[in-house]
Amino acid sequence: MITRSSTIGPAATEVSMDFVFVIDEIASLLPGHDSSVALMEAAQRRGHRVLVTTAAELGFGHGHAIASCRQVTLRPAVLHEGQWIADPEWFSLGPRECYRLDDAAVVFMRTDPPVNAQYLRATYLLDLIDPGRTLLVNSPAGVRNANEKLFALRVPELGPATLVTTDRRQIRDAVGTWGKAVLKPTDGMAGRGILVLDPADRSSVGGHRTCGGHEDGTVVVAGSARIPCHCAVVVHPGGDAVRVGHRHTSA
Repeated sequence: MITRSSTIGPAATEVSMDFVFVIDEIASLLPGHDSSVALMEAAQRRGHRVLVTTAAELGFGHGHAIASCRQVTLRPAVLHEGQWIADPEWFSLGPRECYRLDDAAVVFMRTDPPVNAQYLRATYLLDLIDPGRTLLVNSPAGVRNANEKLFALRVPELGPATLVTTDRRQIRDAVGTWGKAVLKPTDGMAGRGILVLDPADRSSVGGHRTCGGHEDGTVVVAGSARIPCHCAVVVHPGGDAVRVGHRHTSA
């Protein structure tokens, strides 16, 4: 077996630095899959101190951006027959500490969407970190401004025909003109809430659907009795803006 850390390169550096990762709850991460875990393992192998926190635990005090952090020790995943295998007890956490983020060498903003009020507040607090002292990956302003669903609209000639709207009639009309189209909530990620719309069958959708704020995990197909009663609509729950795109294909 090969450990993931053994494929990264040199071992410990001469100077130990603090690396802070703003992530979702660490227990929710997949150690054999999440790139945040791989980054933390790489930092640990080089002898750096790895601290974790969440967007909800960021704050401001005594003139500085702060966070409630815990040092994490990782047991790296191992590669076996082409698959990363992780120990069920793959991390351990130290005591909680109030940490001044300017004291870190690097702060990684790795929180998954949705880009809600808490997410935006976190970027505003990270803006207060002195960039002359601490490297921010990625820039909080960049994270805010480069929405992964909408940023591509700056170069519409490079993408498919696209409609951004909350109006169901506009969506139906567009899909009727284009044929099949893909619907994506503008604040989602990892395939959540994505639907494939087919004008030939109004109940024909594919992908995952977010219902009342919770993903039901059902792959919905045409005529399926598994379609939840409030999932047969074509707009995202709550009337949020959605992006509908049509990909032209050649025969």
